[in-house]
Amino acid sequence: MRWHPLQRSVRGIGRRLVVLRWRLGIETKRDRERTERFHRALAALSEIDRAIFLMARLDDLSFAEISSRLGVPMPEVQAHFAYALEKIARALSD
Repeated sequence: MRWHPLQRSVRGIGRRLVVLRWRLGIETKRDRERTERFHRALAALSEIDRAIFLMARLDDLSFAEISSRLGVPMPEVQAHFAYALEKIARALSD
């Protein structure tokens, strides 16, 4: 699915607001529920899917860097990441 640039911007602002509320300690019940769903979805992923997702999102590594670190072909890294992203997105959809 392709997102219009404005939709991406609005979604990004929403994510930043959630993080800001969390940092300020004003997390809502909905925020907590989404966080719990995220952690359950992350835990449900296979080890390789979870590792690739976290390396890309938390460590901010490129697919090429992940590929060389894990010794996995880049198309396979991309496929694992896409699968993980889809599973997490489905878990977070309201």
